Amino acid sequence: MANLNTLFDFSKFDKRKTASQQEFEEQNKQLLIDYKNEVPESFKKLHQRVLAAIEPIDQDKNLCAVVMSGYLTGFFKRKYPHYCGKATKQRFKLCISNTNVYIKKLDEKSKLPSNIPTDESLKIHFQLTDSTDKECNIFLGYTVSEDWSILTGTYALCIEGEEKIWISDLSGLDSDNLSPVVTMKPTPIAPKVKEGAKRKKIQNE
Repeated sequence: MANLNTLFDFSKFDKRKTASQQEFEEQNKQLLIDYKNEVPESFKKLHQRVLAAIEPIDQDKNLCAVVMSGYLTGFFKRKYPHYCGKATKQRFKLCISNTNVYIKKLDEKSKLPSNIPTDESLKIHFQLTDSTDKECNIFLGYTVSEDWSILTGTYALCIEGEEKIWISDLSGLDSDNLSPVVTMKPTPIAPKVKEGAKRKKIQNE
């Protein structure tokens, strides 16, 4: 991600604190349950109220993600108004348990949030700050199939760039089951090997 914005100077910023996965889950159990339950409701409204009324040819490629973001933001503003704030003029965030929480669609395979690599998004993704706010950035995210026909998961995760520090699967969490959520093992990203290096390795073997 950083390679897409070569003018971004990481040295100008301080590192944020790293949030404890267990503490975040325990302190925000009910909010995580509410989020996990709201995502399929928002997904249903997306299909029934929006996609059913707009012909496919008239649908912008970002329509589904924008609508889901609107529904989920509205949900938090209604149920948890005391946590709601803004990271920038247009970027919504929750301020809970000494963390900054962002709502994002995640890539189904990598479970990472995607974004246009602006200075602001890079700062959020790489846990950087140039202010007195040193709290960790956390994402509440969901995954869908490529054609947006199936909702495939809900998660909470902490990242640093493309590295997942921790990730929690919220799918089994409900009011009758307040045990810790399932911790998913972060998947390391394999370094890219140039084609010439691959051939050299094979020849040496």
